Amino acid sequence: MMKHFVLNLNPAAQFEWERCSLHHPITAEQPDFAELIASSVRESVQNPDRSSSYLIAVKLEVVVLESSVAESAADTVAEIVPNTVPNSFPTSIAIPLIESGRSVRNTPERLAGVA
Repeated sequence: MMKHFVLNLNPAAQFEWERCSLHHPITAEQPDFAELIASSVRESVQNPDRSSSYLIAVKLEVVVLESSVAESAADTVAEIVPNTVPNSFPTSIAIPLIESGRSVRNTPERLAGVA
């Protein structure tokens, strides 16, 4: 079973429950891992309506698919986000953008659009 969730980390949050939150990317509901595991067990047993106990193994694999810088971290963004197009940006795209002046903004210009 593969499930996707959004993890929000904010070490500077005022409340403990805001420092680390996990939720569904579309519905924003917090996951109920016991129910997710139970539904998987129900699919794999012969008689799911019967009360039983199961010894199970759960493998948790975490892969970061995408990352974004939160607005609260805008003070340290200058250290994280380069001032121009990153070195990893394909040069076949970056050079025409730089020459034409389109879509190439420095850090303060990018942050102005966020605020």
